[in-house]
Parts: sequence; C-alpha cells; structure tokens
Amino acid sequence: MEGRECPISRRATQQGAAGGTEPGTSLPATDLPAGRRVADLEKQNTELRVENTHLRAENAQLRAQVDNLTRQVAKLTEQVARLSKNSSNSAKPPSSDIVKPPKPQPPKGPRRQGGLSGRVGTWRGGGGIGE
Repeated sequence: MEGRECPISRRATQQGAAGGTEPGTSLPATDLPAGRRVADLEKQNTELRVENTHLRAENAQLRAQVDNLTRQVAKLTEQVARLSKNSSNSAKPPSSDIVKPPKPQPPKGPRRQGGLSGRVGTWRGGGGIGE
C-alpha cells in the first residue's frame, strides 16, 4: 500500500498539528512527560495494528465475495443469453425451441356455430350392417 495514506494516521497528524490533547488527559500532547507520551503512543500503535489486522481480514473476505458474485453474474448472463435465443431471433431450427409459441386462435365473432335453428340436417348414410 505504498503511496496511500491511512485515514487514521492522517487524522492523528491533523489533531497533533492543531494542538489537540492526548486522549484521556486534559494536558496538551506536548506537555505530557516523555515516558507517558511514548506509552500512550505504543498503546495507540497496538490498537491500530489490531484494527488493521481485522480490516485486512474483512477486506480479504469481501474480495472473495466479490469474486464469487462476479463469477455468478457472468454465469447467469451467459445462461440468459443462451435461453433467450429461439428460432425467431437466431439461426436455430424451430424444433430446438424450448417452449413452442401458441398458435393464434381465429377471431371469435358474435355468431354461433352451426346451421339455422329448425333446419333439418343431412347426414351420411350408414352403408353399414343392417341396411
């Protein structure tokens, strides 16, 4: 991570430059005894190292999750592209369509099917056994 500044160290630098006080004390950071200032800085350094370790682990976990989701999106995109092709928008034969499109129904009019009521119909003669 060269060339990148840690936001925590930037914040600590800004506080020190502004003449802030050391955490937990009312004395300015420059008025503390050297031994206590060193101990406080070592404690802060240890806390920051622990936080850094946790953040690095979380970062690795999130990167793995992003990689997994990226692979999943690529797989699903490929699947959608493959399934959206049919015989009407590609060179595939109609027999390879997964779901056949329904045949259009003839338009229904207001009239009923069949002859006029009361009409005597004609049927084919039996021509079979018994005649």
